[in-house]
Amino acid sequence: MIVFSILLAFAINTAWQKHGERQEEKRLLGALRDEFTVNQERIAQIVAFHSSLRATAISLMQATTQPTGISSDATDQLITDVSWWGGFISPESAALDAIVLGGKLDVIEDETLRRLLTAWRRAVSDAAAQETQEYDHYSRVWLPLLRAKAILAQISNTATTIPGIGKASGTTKMPVTLSVRDHRELLTDAEFQNALVHKVWIEDDALRAYQDLLGQLSTVRGRLEREITK
Repeated sequence: MIVFSILLAFAINTAWQKHGERQEEKRLLGALRDEFTVNQERIAQIVAFHSSLRATAISLMQATTQPTGISSDATDQLITDVSWWGGFISPESAALDAIVLGGKLDVIEDETLRRLLTAWRRAVSDAAAQETQEYDHYSRVWLPLLRAKAILAQISNTATTIPGIGKASGTTKMPVTLSVRDHRELLTDAEFQNALVHKVWIEDDALRAYQDLLGQLSTVRGRLEREITK
């Protein structure tokens, strides 16, 4: 009788422990589902942003073949729109980071889901590296070029919205104290053209990285729903 009571108590304790673990797992899975839902919209915005930058760079390159076929104002607008770089919006990672850094990844029973989450973190890191590449181009190539050959205030004042997203750019309007310049002269500048080509390459890399993220995100969300509802 005593042995039976001990075994019964042990069984009950084990059952409660498993129940607690399952509740903790569901809590973590719910937090991850919410985070990946947010990321669906965020990454779609990032893809739209980089697609817009790429299209603008190509439009400028096309204008180099016939500089007189575009107005001075339109040229300023295109230069402004292509001068953005990523980093102002990024995938959310607080929930997944807390799970991994807190040593709770093993609470998630599904091994496939654990592998998908680990791969997701690596992919997000790879995508962030593309943003670094873009910023390096902006700070080391593009901005020095414009600073030397353009009127920055004149170009900056044409900014209205964030490319591909449509939100107000928030760019401060600057007084133009120098003579207004026709920046179409840049369209025949070899350094300017080369910087544009480099920009297109960077946007191609960024788009590949974020489109890959969108594919992985869909897979992870599907697996999360499967584990939450089973």
